[in-house]
Amino acid sequence: MLKTLCLSDKSVEVLRIVDKIGKIGEVKVVELLEELTTSDNALQILDFIKPEKDFLETLNKVTRLAGGEGEENRKEVNGELSTEELGGLVQTRTMGVLRTEGTK
Repeated sequence: MLKTLCLSDKSVEVLRIVDKIGKIGEVKVVELLEELTTSDNALQILDFIKPEKDFLETLNKVTRLAGGEGEENRKEVNGELSTEELGGLVQTRTMGVLRTEGTK
């Protein structure tokens, strides 16, 4: 999703901001995101992270906003990207939680 907004290079900053949503609320998250990108992009990111009524609707929304059901997007959503595709990061799944960590 960040790739489609040309924000891949700011992914760490974006994730740090959205991780604070429970503490600082949606309005402040949008304000902080607007310091990194446009208002429209900030609102799209907020929409992307909001869950829908059920899992399937949320998955469909995330897939659509991530660029559709192409092979690369399917792999990204399912946590199947290789170390090379992740730029040296490693994904592991523990008890259903997908984690991406550096190898260094």
